[in-house]
Amino acid sequence: MSRFIRPALLLKLLIIIGLFLFFIPTTQASCNVSTTGSSKVYNFSAANTTADADITFDGTITCLQPQQSCVLLIFCQTVYNANVSPYICAKVIYNGVTSSVSNQTLVYQLVNLSVGGVTRTSSLSTDTWYGPSRTVSSGYQVPYSITFRVPANTNILKAYPTGSYQGSFHLIIDMQDGSGACEGSAGGGWDYADLTMTYTLTMPSYCQLNTSPTLDFGTISDINTASQNYDATSAVFSVCNLNTPYTVYLGSGNNAVSGTRRMANGSAYIPYQLYKTAPGASAAVWDETGGTSTVGGSGGVSLTGTGSVQSTTIYGRIAKGTAIPGNPGTYTDTVVITLTY
Repeated sequence: MSRFIRPALLLKLLIIIGLFLFFIPTTQASCNVSTTGSSKVYNFSAANTTADADITFDGTITCLQPQQSCVLLIFCQTVYNANVSPYICAKVIYNGVTSSVSNQTLVYQLVNLSVGGVTRTSSLSTDTWYGPSRTVSSGYQVPYSITFRVPANTNILKAYPTGSYQGSFHLIIDMQDGSGACEGSAGGGWDYADLTMTYTLTMPSYCQLNTSPTLDFGTISDINTASQNYDATSAVFSVCNLNTPYTVYLGSGNNAVSGTRRMANGSAYIPYQLYKTAPGASAAVWDETGGTSTVGGSGGVSLTGTGSVQSTTIYGRIAKGTAIPGNPGTYTDTVVITLTY
């Protein structure tokens, strides 16, 4: 005897199968990133070269879970629904140094990580998962923030070359259902995101003086006039970027008369002079002739930066025959040092 399935029963089975297959999760990854800037620039200045250079990258990540929607096993389409998993992990991948300028790189750290519940304030290790932590989100948007930091240059005897230092690093997140070890990309799925952050740090030309020199002529026992030349030396220590031209000027002091510097003890004075080279017939006075607002003024000493400390000798002389007051005591003067670049 032949058996037949009634049409109504067949239709019911197809509908049941169609409903059963209405949503079938897939493993396609799909995470969208909204950021305040995945590429950022930090400008150094003469004022902030001795402070941490911080760049904060932040924004939100929305992961879309793809699902197959099928009707009657015939009409299928993929729909994407924003979703989060109960737990989240995060890590960074970076090499810790920027590109080089004149063979000099800048060392950097990644700190202050906050990604949807994963937090860490200290320096991050590269390619190390942090978490899992309970996922924190708002409307399925997972907030993230991370700080790129070039630590302050505490070496006052060094200046970095002028130019642009560039590079990138990766911030990676992965959500997962369980609180066990972070599974990372091995878990696959729609909840894995790899964000590339790029940076540029611009270093300007800058200089700094690293000295408050004292020039001491010692004790003079002569009466009325100097019986000999009294010579003394000191030095100006300066640091400028590699290949940065600059000029160091010396002021006239507090008591100068007609271009001659004088040390004072109350109302008594001893004339003296400061030179660029050892005193002699051809020695040039070191002063502010021509002004201090430009590089290369005739009164100053002009140099080119090396990136490291440079020492420039100051030569002082109380010339033989100089009038020596009868007032005993200590004679002093203060001279302003100006570095122009």
